[in-house]
Amino acid sequence: MSILAGGEDIDVVDPYANRIEAPSPKHMGRRTKTLDFVPSNLTNFDDSIHHSITQRRMNQFEHNPSLLFQDPNSHDDHLYDQFLIIGLPPQSDPEESEPSPKILFMYPSSPAIFESNEYEQLPLFCFPNGFQKYDRFKKIIYQFVFKLKESKGSTIYGICIQMSVNRLSHKLFFADEVSREYPFCFCFLTRNPVLAPNMMYLSFLTLWMTHQTEPIRHKQFAKCFNVSSSDMLVRLPNLVNTAGCLKNPNFKVPIPFMAELAFYRSLQINNTDIQRIRLSNNLNVFLPETNGSLNNIFYPSLSVLFSNLSLRHIIKLYSLIILEAHIVFMSRDVHVLTLSVLSAVELAAPFELNAMVMPVLPKDSSYLQLLDSPCPYIIGLVKDDVGYRIPAGVTVVDLDHDTINDPDKNPDFPFVSKFEHKLAEILKENEPSVLVPPKVLYKGVFKKTDPYINPKYVDFIKHTENFTVPRFYIDLRPPKYVFTEKVVTELVKAFETVLSPLAESLVWACLVTDTTDVNNPITVFNRDLFLASCEPHTVKFFDNFLNTTVFQRFCDQKIDEKEATVANTVKHHSKRKRRGEALPDFILGEMYYGESH
Repeated sequence: MSILAGGEDIDVVDPYANRIEAPSPKHMGRRTKTLDFVPSNLTNFDDSIHHSITQRRMNQFEHNPSLLFQDPNSHDDHLYDQFLIIGLPPQSDPEESEPSPKILFMYPSSPAIFESNEYEQLPLFCFPNGFQKYDRFKKIIYQFVFKLKESKGSTIYGICIQMSVNRLSHKLFFADEVSREYPFCFCFLTRNPVLAPNMMYLSFLTLWMTHQTEPIRHKQFAKCFNVSSSDMLVRLPNLVNTAGCLKNPNFKVPIPFMAELAFYRSLQINNTDIQRIRLSNNLNVFLPETNGSLNNIFYPSLSVLFSNLSLRHIIKLYSLIILEAHIVFMSRDVHVLTLSVLSAVELAAPFELNAMVMPVLPKDSSYLQLLDSPCPYIIGLVKDDVGYRIPAGVTVVDLDHDTINDPDKNPDFPFVSKFEHKLAEILKENEPSVLVPPKVLYKGVFKKTDPYINPKYVDFIKHTENFTVPRFYIDLRPPKYVFTEKVVTELVKAFETVLSPLAESLVWACLVTDTTDVNNPITVFNRDLFLASCEPHTVKFFDNFLNTTVFQRFCDQKIDEKEATVANTVKHHSKRKRRGEALPDFILGEMYYGESH
């Protein structure tokens, strides 16, 4: 008997399972700390600097910079926080005109990541383009990622795989004759953005469910399911709590399935080496080092972005992101869509973005209203035959046709030609190891008949590295590139150094410190001096860049660094002054306003 349809199972009902907790209010806010930019009528540099110093001294009592840059995210060592199965519930009415997916299973059932009403929104993200019957033979439909914020500010990644079970000859524990006509989604919710291992494990679960592989059993986990106290449990309607999981009451969960989830959740990333975990005779999952150089978001996603946009358009997109344009990505492929959004956003580092980032936005009226938000955003939309109403002024990035429509005509990146050449050189130097050969070749005089699988393609896929998207998924939709760790590192380094060092050097040259109060030195940034220091062909871009909160955060960090440096210098000078030593000229320059006014 298949373990997927019967055998040992778990079915212990929790009497509290149907209680729904009240939702808590959510608030959206934007950072309001300014750069002390000066009024335009103060054209003299000295006047504007004095104005900025006065304003910053006043604002200092209203803002605590050390709090503004604290990272609220804290990751534990688990590879995932919760695993969900989402689909049409068993025993649904086959005549229902608009069936909707629901959470059918959740492990573990505590602690809660979201409020109950927020959990009920997750099916919209797992099926962002709607929920319809799926009548194709393909068992794995898409792998993709969504991204949300929980109430305490932590980022939650949803790593999903959509699967079709309608043509399977065997039964699955979570599907019946009606629900199997629709797709199901396996989803990991995690604060730890280890995308590639979780994608691989979801693929393994899907292949197991569809009888394409058999797992290596982990019997030590067969009876080890943590059951937390009732006040920590997630409460969702129509689900019951059973031995550490929430489930639909109309099916029983096989113990081997629970044991696999418990085993995978027990794995921990360490900071010493890469771990190879055997899942079945032909499948492994690799866990990255905690302190390794590998970027867990870039490695599976960056090649997707470069496979679908030209270098010129990627640079244009980078510029639009740091200029805080309203940006919508569009593609019919939700895998391409979500991974492209994630990698494009991460390329902005070390600049901190203030934009709302949603790799995929559900096609639901309550979420589509976000397109009218006045705040900067970077949103992914899955294309369909109906289309969307895109507000005026929104930049549209079409990943399927490699186009960018920028209606606001934002200034071009000032170093585009030189930077494009640098990126092209990286790709050219590594082309044999990253450019995917054609999957199918043709025989015959006109090369249009007798198709056959390209041996070079097979060899390439076989030797892809361990932290890309799963090899068999690459084979379903071969991209243009599959990057190695070396290429990812080189490309990311190129973006990190194309603008940030120049901006930092210009900012430092335009920071002026007042030491009237030697125990509390004040540093301000002079915008006019900055623009006067720019090369003429860069002024338009930097003029726009200075008006963004991206630049504000960047400049605030440099101001804090400068004030800390000056405070240490003043402290050291005080000791020298007590000893009767003269103050060096370079310190006198730092303290000009403190000495003269």
